[in-house]
Amino acid sequence: MREGLNSYNKRKKFLIYLDILGFEGLAKEIAVKKGIEERKVRKDFIEIIQERIEEIEKQGRITGKRYGESDDWLLVVDCIDNVFISILRILKHNTEYREYEKIPLEIAIGIGEYDKWAKFEGRNLIFENDTIAFLKTNILKYYREWYRNKNDQSPRSTFIIITESAYQVLETWDKKICEQISCKSNGKEITFFKSDTNRFEQKALRTFEIVRLKEYLNQAWDLKNYLKVVETKYAQESGEQKKKFHSIVPLSWDYIRASADSKRDLYDEIWPEVQNDKQGFRFFLILGEPLSGKSTLMRRLGFDLVYQSKIVLQVVDLQNLGNIWNHIPSFYEFLTSSIYILIDDVFDNDDAFKVLRRLLNEGIIQDFNITVICTAILNPNVQRRLNDLHRTRFPIFSKELNLTEGDKQRILESVGLDQYSIDSRTTERLMAINRFYTFLAQVQFIKGNQLISEMIPSETTEEWRLKNLKEQQPRLYEAYKYICFVNQHNLVIPLSIIQRVENYEFSDILDIKGHEDWIFKSEAYAPENTPLEAAHWFLAKIYWENYVQSKSPKNILTELVNTARPNNSFEELFVLHLFRICIDESPDTYKPILEALSEKVNILQGAIGVDHLLIWQRIYLKIGMKDDAERCFTEAKIHTAVNPADLRVQINLFMKIDPNKALELLEEGLSKYPDNKTIKVEYLNFLLNEADRFSKHLLRVIDQPSKWLIDPGENWNVLEAYIDIVIAHAHELVPNVAIMIRRWLTEHQNHRSAAAIWISYLKLIQHDKDLMKDELRNCWKWLLQHKTERGYILLMHFYAGLISKNGTGNQKEEVLTELLTWLGVHPKAGHIWVACLNLLDSAWAEKDDVRKVIDTLVAQIKEIEHPNVIVKLLDLVEKWATPTEKKEIINKLHNWLEIHWDDNYVRSKYMRFVGKFGTEKQVDCAFEQNKRWLKDHPDDENVRVSHLTLVAKRRRKQVDIEIIECGKWLVAHPEARNIQEKIDSMNRKKEKKK
Repeated sequence: MREGLNSYNKRKKFLIYLDILGFEGLAKEIAVKKGIEERKVRKDFIEIIQERIEEIEKQGRITGKRYGESDDWLLVVDCIDNVFISILRILKHNTEYREYEKIPLEIAIGIGEYDKWAKFEGRNLIFENDTIAFLKTNILKYYREWYRNKNDQSPRSTFIIITESAYQVLETWDKKICEQISCKSNGKEITFFKSDTNRFEQKALRTFEIVRLKEYLNQAWDLKNYLKVVETKYAQESGEQKKKFHSIVPLSWDYIRASADSKRDLYDEIWPEVQNDKQGFRFFLILGEPLSGKSTLMRRLGFDLVYQSKIVLQVVDLQNLGNIWNHIPSFYEFLTSSIYILIDDVFDNDDAFKVLRRLLNEGIIQDFNITVICTAILNPNVQRRLNDLHRTRFPIFSKELNLTEGDKQRILESVGLDQYSIDSRTTERLMAINRFYTFLAQVQFIKGNQLISEMIPSETTEEWRLKNLKEQQPRLYEAYKYICFVNQHNLVIPLSIIQRVENYEFSDILDIKGHEDWIFKSEAYAPENTPLEAAHWFLAKIYWENYVQSKSPKNILTELVNTARPNNSFEELFVLHLFRICIDESPDTYKPILEALSEKVNILQGAIGVDHLLIWQRIYLKIGMKDDAERCFTEAKIHTAVNPADLRVQINLFMKIDPNKALELLEEGLSKYPDNKTIKVEYLNFLLNEADRFSKHLLRVIDQPSKWLIDPGENWNVLEAYIDIVIAHAHELVPNVAIMIRRWLTEHQNHRSAAAIWISYLKLIQHDKDLMKDELRNCWKWLLQHKTERGYILLMHFYAGLISKNGTGNQKEEVLTELLTWLGVHPKAGHIWVACLNLLDSAWAEKDDVRKVIDTLVAQIKEIEHPNVIVKLLDLVEKWATPTEKKEIINKLHNWLEIHWDDNYVRSKYMRFVGKFGTEKQVDCAFEQNKRWLKDHPDDENVRVSHLTLVAKRRRKQVDIEIIECGKWLVAHPEARNIQEKIDSMNRKKEKKK
């Protein structure tokens, strides 16, 4: 029976055979040199490899194994990525025998097909036919013979051999690291491939980093579906795809894979600089008009980088671009490679741009090897932002994409047109066109054998195409309106909804001839959900502006919601986000629709996560539907979390209302997701904050340091949380924990997390003055040797704070000199400026040093982004500046606050400063500016308190008016005790004056 079903349910598996090279002789050699027993060396070697194999098995990298009871192993792996990662982990070992740190291995990689009855553990593995066939290939023996014939000696270092069948499944670029070897055995030609070990390790490291990056993106709720790793597979060049591409302007990777896009002249100008893997942050901006091919060129650059084994990410949704920028430092907790980020319309998100500018100005991402390749439509707003980025002094390259003569010639060649197939008049008219999209439309027109006199005028290209669509494909034209409506709200629409929308028959929408000119599958979500979006936003915008007059958006929304199915999470999420955006834009317009559809919407809320139920709660609260808001909140509490991110949302919900339930969920999360660092950190922080309530749980954690201090480099944030507990509740453990951490720092000085571990270590030993004295010196040595490390800025900031409190005068002088030198190269590094100002704000500081720094910062105050720098600067100005200088700074800060309108931290400090040192005119200006600000930010209590401080400096009548207004404000904000106390104080002073 089994034999009869052999052709069914076959699963392809990779096989890895490992053997220690020269096991017997090498052990003897080491034993003689080191004066130890051979058996100990062999035992150590076996244990080292065995430990690595057990580790990758625990991580789920291998699905089966067999130990040959000597010095060989056979591993079974599901996918090629895990082949690379598993071998990398095995190769990354250290025997701790000097001069013999690496165990030489011979490694063979093969492939086999197994049915569903196959077992992959122990002896069962070698009973399988494909396993026997792999072991009988003897390619390791053939390689050793080939090597001896070529080099007159046996191989002594690690080598990796790949069978012909395994070689065939490698990507094109992975095959480049392999050398084909052919030899004869018993008259038979034997072919196999040897991989360059160093390049194999580089490829494996990149694979490992991509896998870790994907895991990180999937776990981060604010990145999932917003940022994707580009893994474009190579495809054969296709003439048919070229013709399709040049009849439209699609934003699909399918055309890039098949090299269907024509090369642009600007590519040759940008590519040499883009592919140059320079250190630090770089920004490439492709400018151009809509439909000029900017996105296609960006993707072509991205694909070619992937082809060179670079890590390329694509932002597929701008909504969370600000969070993406904030996450980048976290990527480099596990990344060592450069990353490239592709972003369309990069300046369309105001908040995201502010985050990027802050990160650059503060020097937070300056040392990360990040290259951003992005597009934008050139307009005054984009030019302003480009100028802002130029002021950050980072490499900013911007080029305008124009249609060149070379571009035109290559497009004509791609579609089979040349000077012999079209007449001179047509050629002349074509070459006079300067718009890329219009040029493609004209070429399409000519290919349709239409007369040149009928060629469409340039200014109506888009309208002409829409009119053509309506006449030739009326069903596609109707379906397109739903896609355009959704696209106007920056969403994609599930194919399953568009196929079933009421009153229309769109089930075959992807089979309609020419559909790919207008719609394609979006890259924003997993492929199985098949979301659709317009082929180009600009065409969608023109269509919608023309169509909206004849079809109400409210009717379209109603039809889409009624089409969505319960228990389909993708369709339910689509409805959720559609209502969220529509109600944000126009609550009064869309509230009646939500009320009318409430029964259907309630049913749709059954298969979504906790975080989505809370979004529904906020939607209902915004439009006053309190009963529905309460229902969603109740359901969120009892809902079963679907993933770690969802569980964390629920945990945070219960932390506020039911700590016992929060603890229960945290422990459930630790059990269900044992490798999730974020849940571990939240658990430790929760116990720290609730120590009195959950003392038994806290003691249990304290008694298990080895559990929480495992692999500090990869779990530095868990270590940090555990150390906070030790400092607060287990001071007797400090010496032992300190020894463990110090040992790690000694052995891993160059680890990417070393700076973060130093910070935790210094916090831990801060009460041991003698040890602290020694370790501050050691930390200083580390800082001087690792100025280019990613954690340098944060550690230097922390270290300078310690020195300002506990250091000697010489140490302070030494640190100040180093800080000022570093700031000379990185003048926008906010954290380092704060550290510098903290050092100067002490009795130790010399007046000349303080004045020099004050003058430097005041001169460039317009460009300071870090609020803490300005607040700290004002403290020094108050002590050291002259009255005239103080008034000058007030004027500069007034302008700074106009630019940084949303800031409240500097504003509060500024109000008090003006109240102390400003002229009457300056007080009036600050007062009027702040009145405007409070209209935009009516709930800000801290700024309102500072505002009242300023009010007290004005005329009595104005003071009375402000007190009355604040009294009205207090009716709506009874919890604002600071305001009430300030008003009472002002009233008492008023009474005294009477």
